[in-house]
Amino acid sequence: MSAVAEILFGLVMDDAGLFPPASLSMAEAVRRHAAARESGLSVLVDSILCPAARLSELADEAESQGAFTSGEAWEVKVILSAQDGTVTRSVLAQDRPRLGAQAWLTVVGLEAAWSGSPHVLRPLQRLAEEVDAPLFLEVGWGDGWRERMDEALSTWEAFQFKGRMGGTAPVPPSALVAEWLGECADLEAGLRCTAGLHHALTHDEGYGYLNILAAVCGAYAHDLRGEDLVAILEMREADRVEIGDEAFVFGQHSFTAAECELARSAFDGFGTCDLETPYRELERFGLAVESL
Repeated sequence: MSAVAEILFGLVMDDAGLFPPASLSMAEAVRRHAAARESGLSVLVDSILCPAARLSELADEAESQGAFTSGEAWEVKVILSAQDGTVTRSVLAQDRPRLGAQAWLTVVGLEAAWSGSPHVLRPLQRLAEEVDAPLFLEVGWGDGWRERMDEALSTWEAFQFKGRMGGTAPVPPSALVAEWLGECADLEAGLRCTAGLHHALTHDEGYGYLNILAAVCGAYAHDLRGEDLVAILEMREADRVEIGDEAFVFGQHSFTAAECELARSAFDGFGTCDLETPYRELERFGLAVESL
């Protein structure tokens, strides 16, 4: 695998098998994640995603399947509990003791849906600092999303952001995604995505993960905004993509290894309940999956 491919795809996916539409049982999710860690998928797959309320269940099931016999803990990104679709102080009080209670699970990220209540930002900050893990806020696509990002960062400059690209929710318009990516870049904020990114390129039902990676490269490394990012997000032609030894070419744009590294330093990756499809689709671009 070239240096550019390694930068772009290294640990870019998080295993969201516990979440819809896959909704695997805990036993199935543990079995699949353990298998991914021992296969070529281990280059692409980073953490397992787990609701805070199910951390004990995850640890117990993984231990019962012998997942920790090597003595190596699993990294997990935790989805904080929500009430009426958004994190609240009351549910945070329930989640806090859960995060440090599992010896074989290392929390490396936190995610929370946040609708704009200012009273929860300081508790979220304290939780992230206690756990020593980045916290990604999902501010939604409704009116005022930009103001919510500004308010979050005015409270704590280390907040990062999460964008939902579809899945069981509607696919956001490309112009809106482009605005969000540009705003994240303008704020010099970290970001991640979730849902719907199963295929390499944009298609009738959603965005491609290569489109998202290219748009992040464009926003952070080339200062692209607006229609330039929309064009990247909407491109579907595989013959206009090249992942070479020295550059990532996407349509009319070419990103060096250093520029890809800059983008990945901001882009944490994306959660997906489908691990195999993104993995296999890399073959379309001259990447030998067996060598990953």
